[in-house]
Amino acid sequence: MTQISDFMYRKRYAKSTIESYLFVIKGFIRFHNYKHPNTMGSVEVETYLTHLATVKGVFRSTN
Repeated sequence: MTQISDFMYRKRYAKSTIESYLFVIKGFIRFHNYKHPNTMGSVEVETYLTHLATVKGVFRSTN
């Protein structure tokens, strides 16, 4: 997570954006039982996004 944060900081992302990205990444990792992201692919991403949309209602405002 530090590498991601450092990268975004060097690219001058806003602090709130960095925090939001890290929050979502941590949720993704927890959702997949702490598997390392390097071991996952598009299927896991789609599963997580579907979970966010259907269970959490995250994307409601974009409809």
